[in-house]
This record gives sequence, C-alpha cells and structure tokens, in this order.
Amino acid sequence: MTKGTPAFGRKIGVKHIRCRRCGRVAFHVKKSKCAACGFGKTRKIRKFNWQMKNYRRLRKQQKVRPKTGKIRKDKKKKK
Repeated sequence: MTKGTPAFGRKIGVKHIRCRRCGRVAFHVKKSKCAACGFGKTRKIRKFNWQMKNYRRLRKQQKVRPKTGKIRKDKKKKK
C-alpha cells in the first residue's frame, strides 16, 4: 500500500517566484503576474484600503533602512 495518492507527486513544483517590482515571492509563473503588487497585470501598485496599516508599517521600515534599488542616472550632463 502506498502513502498518499499517486497523483500527489505531480503537485510538487514552483508556482510563485520573486517579483521584480516588490521583491516578494508572489509572482505567479504561469499567470505572469504578481499576487502582492499586481506587476504584469497593471502599472499601478495593487493596494486596498484594508491594507493601509501594512503599507504604513512598510513605509516606516523603508525610512529606517537605507534604500536599495535601481539608481537612475541623470539625463542632464553635469558641467
């Protein structure tokens, strides 16, 4: 007798990978969209009013930590 159903072995696989925009492991590979920030579906950040407490907490953490991200180059040449 086997433990579990034979089809259970097919369920092992990666569905979500790290998102390029928000950094959370919420980007669905087949759907090509992030469940946390909406990357791949919309240009706007996915947020709702019931998430405001979480967004305030994340913003407070960003002020404490040094910002890490893409550094944009100035288009104007410095003289």
